[in-house]
Amino acid sequence: MGASGTQRVNTTERLSKLRELMKREGVDVWVVPSEDQHYSEYLAHCDERRAFISGFNGSAGCAVVTVDKAFLFTDGRYFLQAEKQLDDNWTLMKQGLPDVPTWQDFLHKNLDGSLKIGIDPTIIVADDAAALRKNLEPKKSELVLLRNNLVDEVWGTDRPPKPHNPVFHLDEKYSGQSFSDKIKKLREILDKENAKAVVVNMLDEVAWVFNLRGSDIDYNPVFFAYSVITKDSTVLFIESKQLEEGARKYLGDAVEIRPYEQIFDYLKSLPEALGLDGSKDGPKVLVPNKASLAIVESISPSPPSATSSSSPPPIYHKIVPSPVADLKAIKNATELEGFRQSHIRDGAALARYFAWLEEALNEGKEVNEWQGAEVLENYRKELDLFKGLSFTTISSTGPNGAIIHYSPDPKDCAIIQKEEIYLCDSGAQFLDGTTDTTRTWHFGTPKPEEIRAFTRVLQGHISIDTAIFPTGTTGFVIDAFARRALWQDGLDYRHGTGHGVGHFLNVHEGPQGIGVRIVLNNTALKPGMTVSNEPGYYEDGQYGIRIENVVLVKEAETPNNFGQKGYLGFEHVTLCPIQTKLVDVSLLTEQERKWLNEYHKETWEKVSPLLKNDTRALEWLKRELELVHCVINRELACTAIPGVFSFSIALWTILRKGRLWWWLGYYNAQYLSLLVFNPRVIREPAMYTRLVFVTQQNGSMRHYIWAVFCDTVDHSQESLPVGAPSEEDMGAQGTQSVNTTERLAKLRDLMKREGVDVWVVPSEDQHYSEYLAQCDKRRAFISGFSGSAGCAVVTIDKAYLFTDGRYFLQAEKELDDNWTLMKLGLPDVPTWQNFLHKNLEGSLKIGIDPTIIVADDAAALRKNLEPKKSELVLLRNNLVDEVWGTDRPPKPHNPVFYLDEKYSGQPFSEKITKVKEILDKENAKALVVNMLDEVAWLFNLRGSDVNYNPVFFAYSVITKDTSVLFIESKRLEEAARKYLGDAVEIRPYEEIFDYLKGLPEALGLGGSKDGPKILVPNKASLAIVESISPSPSFGSSSSSPTPVYHKIVPSPVANLKAIKNATELEGFRQCHIRDGAALARYFAWLEEALNEGKEVDEWQGAEALENYRKELDLFKGSSFATISSTGPNGAIIHYKPDPNDCAIIKKEQVYLCDSGAQFLDGTTDVTRTWHFGTPKPEEIRAFTRVLQGHISIDTAIFPTGTTGFVIDSFARRALWQDGLDYRHGTGHGVGHFLNIHEGPQGIGIRIVYHDTPLKPGMTVSNEPGYYEDGQYGIRIESIVLVKEAATPNNFGQKGYLGFEHVTVCPIQTKLVDVSLLTQQEKRWLNEYHQETWEKVSPLLTNDTRALKWLKRECDPI
Repeated sequence: MGASGTQRVNTTERLSKLRELMKREGVDVWVVPSEDQHYSEYLAHCDERRAFISGFNGSAGCAVVTVDKAFLFTDGRYFLQAEKQLDDNWTLMKQGLPDVPTWQDFLHKNLDGSLKIGIDPTIIVADDAAALRKNLEPKKSELVLLRNNLVDEVWGTDRPPKPHNPVFHLDEKYSGQSFSDKIKKLREILDKENAKAVVVNMLDEVAWVFNLRGSDIDYNPVFFAYSVITKDSTVLFIESKQLEEGARKYLGDAVEIRPYEQIFDYLKSLPEALGLDGSKDGPKVLVPNKASLAIVESISPSPPSATSSSSPPPIYHKIVPSPVADLKAIKNATELEGFRQSHIRDGAALARYFAWLEEALNEGKEVNEWQGAEVLENYRKELDLFKGLSFTTISSTGPNGAIIHYSPDPKDCAIIQKEEIYLCDSGAQFLDGTTDTTRTWHFGTPKPEEIRAFTRVLQGHISIDTAIFPTGTTGFVIDAFARRALWQDGLDYRHGTGHGVGHFLNVHEGPQGIGVRIVLNNTALKPGMTVSNEPGYYEDGQYGIRIENVVLVKEAETPNNFGQKGYLGFEHVTLCPIQTKLVDVSLLTEQERKWLNEYHKETWEKVSPLLKNDTRALEWLKRELELVHCVINRELACTAIPGVFSFSIALWTILRKGRLWWWLGYYNAQYLSLLVFNPRVIREPAMYTRLVFVTQQNGSMRHYIWAVFCDTVDHSQESLPVGAPSEEDMGAQGTQSVNTTERLAKLRDLMKREGVDVWVVPSEDQHYSEYLAQCDKRRAFISGFSGSAGCAVVTIDKAYLFTDGRYFLQAEKELDDNWTLMKLGLPDVPTWQNFLHKNLEGSLKIGIDPTIIVADDAAALRKNLEPKKSELVLLRNNLVDEVWGTDRPPKPHNPVFYLDEKYSGQPFSEKITKVKEILDKENAKALVVNMLDEVAWLFNLRGSDVNYNPVFFAYSVITKDTSVLFIESKRLEEAARKYLGDAVEIRPYEEIFDYLKGLPEALGLGGSKDGPKILVPNKASLAIVESISPSPSFGSSSSSPTPVYHKIVPSPVANLKAIKNATELEGFRQCHIRDGAALARYFAWLEEALNEGKEVDEWQGAEALENYRKELDLFKGSSFATISSTGPNGAIIHYKPDPNDCAIIKKEQVYLCDSGAQFLDGTTDVTRTWHFGTPKPEEIRAFTRVLQGHISIDTAIFPTGTTGFVIDSFARRALWQDGLDYRHGTGHGVGHFLNIHEGPQGIGIRIVYHDTPLKPGMTVSNEPGYYEDGQYGIRIESIVLVKEAATPNNFGQKGYLGFEHVTVCPIQTKLVDVSLLTQQEKRWLNEYHQETWEKVSPLLTNDTRALKWLKRECDPI
């Protein structure tokens, strides 16, 4: 939390002087970043250049000054503050809002002309400068580096001097580790990185390495210094007079002291001193990725722009994430204990302050924000080991609280009002730790909307505090936990949820954090890290709310350990009451109420002993820590009658059975009475039957009955062993191993003939299809592995199969001994691309068919192969096809039919018009459409060339004037041919590559860098790209650039197709209702067959289900091979039964059925998990956790612009609590009477899902699961439509989204441990079953068995 006043400064004269200097230096633009030359967030006054020139003094932002305008870029934390502080000379650029660029993008996209852009190289990060230079090149703009900072010249003699305050030694009883140990660790990193030195440039990192502290920057105990550590020397660049005697003695002879200003001269000579040769693979100097361009230029100077040398300049440095930052972030045991103790003391000061403030306001005294902050600081000054504040206190009342980084100006601040919300964010520096605490108070009567917003913030805070997550999880992944409750009300906040906290160092520490910035996905949270937990909400002009604690990352105890990687959680160390007056208890779950009560109990136990001499504070603390109580659902609440009933049974049991039975009688009677006398039970006699069953399962009526009324059961100690692996699209597979010896021998003979050392066999065909025609299943043929994802790599003596966690079990069963299974996603297992250039020795010729490798992947592979002098050899005669020979199935040429617009909802001509609009926008003259489902969607045509997918082999090219469809014309049915008419030119399928070769000339393309292009989707093959823009022939001596006629982009058709129109959406709803009837008939039949002792195997089950579907209107076939799996087979995520070798469905095993259908009006994909006997406790618990994840996605509300990557963690949270997880995505897109798997939308942990926001009209699956190797699989899958959500608020005016489920099929309540569910989850399940009954039952009037089954399975819990 930073510092900020709100007074406006007149910058007219300052800007005028700056522009005169810009003219003198010949620059058109001057950039003023926030940072100093150490990339500090908080600055010494002499380095506050951006604040001086603009008047805005928030801690983040950048000023850009042109010859006639001035722009200030900052983020949502500072919008209100900047609006108050900037004068009329400035335009505020609100970063993060739509159409507002970053300052870097602004320079090369928004400013016209070829410009000279000036900047001080000591205050811009080297990587940022490199990216900026690259982006400026096309406009022939350039970066001009000026060490004489122009703002410093404008500032002149008024600029404060650079501080040189004393530097002292931090005793190891506080630091917990000697500086020599830290340097030893850094030298180990040098060895690992093939480096000879590391530069340490950030001030807190220098301070941490040497166990030194200073005071050159307010609130941060740091000092101006650099360090360079080599394998045999340690140099500290600091003014030696700053070092106190104790510090000088502590460092001794182990550290060489040099003047601070010598750093750049030292770096210039360092490569020669270390004997570096500057070669590409030679040893380097490690430079942190936040080091300035001046540092990098000192080590590896850029060659003069006019140089004519053809040899590459020597590179002596390597930019890396700071090794010191990573070491510093993980606190040792001494530091962690220091955090705990310093926060207890700090909690006492906070209690004293808030008690004093409340009393003062109640007595009518006038206290302003500044005075409040001063009083709090004075209380802290009385504490042991106190060294100062950790930032300027944010003491803010009413509207000022909405300014996120506000701090009061002593000359101009508000009076704290009793009837306004008061937000206080403050912290302290202690020798044993750093604190940062925010509490929000209301000393009068809060308004309902304030209470509701506060409660939502509190729920977010609790959600982070109680989170459990797998090792390797980042703060980016769990950030949404803090926002979910706010999103439900259409609220949010424009700052991160948590920042790292230093140990008696900077209150903001990296690289760890919790937030929405993608950079936070680079650093996994690890035990020993410290972060803040501070969700908030800010109502402009009215109030601000934030609740902030510091938490330590720790190892979590979970009953299971999926993946054997361990689970983590948080330990809060901040101890200060959370005002319960501001809490709407009815919004809290019982778990949240329990957390709040336990937190307050802990606060009392730890803080109250320090308040013995302050009666006022002690009484205040006791009152504020009073318990909050359960609010029982009014429908279910019964009090007087149950009490009498309980006492009667208790009296009877004590007379008959003695004291022990009295206890049992009383407690079971108490809970039974709640059930017996509850009106809901009287209305629903089936509840009695359910009671008997649950009592049998859990051994206690109490365990079930009380959970129906109020979530008060403590499950934290219920440890049930469960265990291991892994999804998503649900494909097809057998489990028989194939002998591949002969096939591999033939392939290696052909490899020798072609002169290649390696042959790569991807899964895909030349259209990048996931599901393949039989003739394109090359990887399955050569390896025997039939899963839908993977890649085979064959060398002259070995064979490797790379696949992900969905297929580990299947691959282990299907691969023979010739193959090594490479389990992608596990530690130290490379991708097949990395394997080729990192794991294989020597300079190799790597062969591949260019029609089945994506162009971008081939380019990346070529680049990575270069250093080893390996090369990619392109062979159109696919070697696997030659091995396959005449046994290879022929390419299908099935009929293609027209999909009526009453199902598609839009004529193909309108779709092509939209594509042509995109061409205009992208400065393009044509688009290649290569993916089969995109061709089918675009022309409203369907086929059957690929099993389960109503597609056909075709390409299309759309220009501004023509639409060409490459397909064998005889395949088009008469109606299809008539529908297309003269608007579409039909050409033979095989002509596509020749056509593309002639297309640039036909379109008059020049091939220049900025000229019009042909758009090629980023999933198009290398063969397509090479046909349009051929690579120069090997050995070409031409110096002119090769013409480029194409531009690779995300497929425009995919993005259009993903958003369904109203007709398609209604089709989804209707086909799922019909499908629900078929599923009900199947499960009712199967249950009856098993109860009658009939033998039904998995294949027969799948066949029976398909037969029920065949009776449905508009049915066209299955949408994928049904996964009908019992017991252990259910743990094989993409299992499919083999009719000749499959299991009998067992009544006492978990049965997982994942199936779907193609209808003219939509596509279905449904997974349900059943147990037809008596499930085991661990199966019930795992199923319940999966159900909770499913409900969490179904009920999610999120802001427009949110991606499936962001909300994926909602589905996993409940599983993570038990140490469980799954190795597949949570949801894939679904086509409309098209491929069951559709992109680009999806919900999952792959970062690719962060590229595409979820939008209204998109369709995705919701399918969390859990798989216990060798025992069972559990998955619950429904299809959901993305829709606009109605929320009471609309933060940011961007709208909120949610889901509408269309799948209607019961979820087996026998497998649900109701005591684990919240009231909201129970309500959802009952409402879902009510909806299912209402929609599906009318279709079952002729099937009494199915109707009875449906009624029973839809009974409310």
